[in-house]
Amino acid sequence: MKTALNEVKLDARIKTALRVINDKLGIQKKHLKALQFGLDDLEMTGAMMQYIDDLSTSERKVLIDVIKSITLLTSGNVKSVRSRGRTFDSELAEPWTEILSYISEELLTYMKFDVNQKVTKKDYAMAARMLSSLSSQTNVVASPMEKYTKLHRGMSRLDKNTINFLFSTDRLIIPHGSSFSTDLIEAWKFATNTQYNTLYIIDNPEMKGLDARGLSKYPHENEVIFSGEIRIDKITINNNRSNAKEPYEISEADFIIDPKESFFDKGLKSMIIDALPEKEDTFTMNMGVDLPNGKRLHRPMFIFHGTVV
Repeated sequence: MKTALNEVKLDARIKTALRVINDKLGIQKKHLKALQFGLDDLEMTGAMMQYIDDLSTSERKVLIDVIKSITLLTSGNVKSVRSRGRTFDSELAEPWTEILSYISEELLTYMKFDVNQKVTKKDYAMAARMLSSLSSQTNVVASPMEKYTKLHRGMSRLDKNTINFLFSTDRLIIPHGSSFSTDLIEAWKFATNTQYNTLYIIDNPEMKGLDARGLSKYPHENEVIFSGEIRIDKITINNNRSNAKEPYEISEADFIIDPKESFFDKGLKSMIIDALPEKEDTFTMNMGVDLPNGKRLHRPMFIFHGTVV
C-alpha cells in the first residue's frame, strides 16, 4: 500500500487478490440464484486461499483493513465512518461477528484476525481514511468478470431545497464513500418512499470505486462504494414514480431537462421547481400539479443521468 499526503493506494497484488475474491464470489452468487438459494452461503475457495497465501504479512494487513472498511460502511455505523470515529460510542460497540458477512468473517479468520473482538473508534478512523481514497480510485488491474461500469443509487424523502440544488448544477460531488449498486432494481427500492424520490444512473467507464458486491453483508444489493465527481448529462422526470417507464430510456420520460438550462430562462426547470410544495405535501403530489406548459406533474421520480469524471 502506498500513501502520499494521507492518500491510500493499493498495490497491484492486493488489487488482484480482491478481484479474484470478488470474481469467485460472483460465480457463487450466480449459482445460488439459479438454484433459488439465499446468498448467505458464500464460501471461501482454494483460489482465494492461494492468492491470500501469496501475500506478505503487510499486504494481508492491508487486505484485512479493506474488508473491515467495507464492512463498517455497509453494515456498521455510517455516521461513525463519516465522522472518522468521533461520533463512535464505545458503550454500544459490537463484536465484529455481529456486522461481518459470513464470507468476510471466514476470510478475516483465515488471515488470523480475531473477529470476536469489538469494533473500536480507531477502526472507524481507519475505515474513513481508507474509503476516502479507495472509493474514488480504480482498484482493479484487470477487468473483473462482472464489470461495474454502470452505477445506480436511489434516495427518497428529499426536500424541495435539495431538488432545487440538484437542478442548479451540472456537476455532482459525492464527498464521502457512498453505497451505489450495479443493480437498477436494488437502487430503485431506496427511491420508493415519500417525496421527493430520486434515482441516479451513472456511467462509470473507468470502474472507479471499491467493489463490495461479494463482501458486503447484503450481497443482493450489489454494492460499489464510490466517491468523486459526476457530470450530470440529462435530468428526466417520470410521473407516478416511474412505475410504467423504463428509467434508462430518456426518450420515454414525461419531462426531459438540460442540466445547463438556467432558472432565469423561465423554462421547464423553473416551472417544476415553482410547482413543488415547500413542505412535504403528499396529497398535492398524489393529486398532481398543473404546469404553465399544460403538462401535469404527478408523484414525480427525478432521475439524474450522469458520467463519472
